[in-house]
Amino acid sequence: MQNSFCNQKFPLYFSGEVVHGYGRGSTQLGYPTANIDTVSLKELKEVPKGVYFGYCRLNEQGEKGDVEPMVMSLGENRMFGNTETTAEVHVLRQYDHNFYGAHLQVSVIGYIRKMQMFRSVDELIEAIGNDIRVARAELEKPELSAFREDPYFK
Repeated sequence: MQNSFCNQKFPLYFSGEVVHGYGRGSTQLGYPTANIDTVSLKELKEVPKGVYFGYCRLNEQGEKGDVEPMVMSLGENRMFGNTETTAEVHVLRQYDHNFYGAHLQVSVIGYIRKMQMFRSVDELIEAIGNDIRVARAELEKPELSAFREDPYFK
């Protein structure tokens, strides 16, 4: 499957350890993210920067979690002056704990938009909310919801 807005072929699989980020997702933006260690991002170096959606599974303390929908930002977050590429996964399920050190499997199945600068944090928060609405709507489509059962997560 290929999205007409970017030349990336989907699905795209990667996994990595959840590490501490800048702490803005949950505190400043209201959308907590699981930041993937940069070593695991080397396989994404040719992937266009942007906002994507798909599924993920959190594996903690040897236990495999449920496959959950997600939205992911892949880029430098220039609005905050970052120059390092990060992958920040917002799991579309609320957790009552942090999962630093856990292993996160990610299956990216679609593209929402390119990375962009925003005039304000409020504008960014509004865009993230829209990204989540787009992801939820796309993941309800039968041909995309089937990826929840992808053998990658077995």
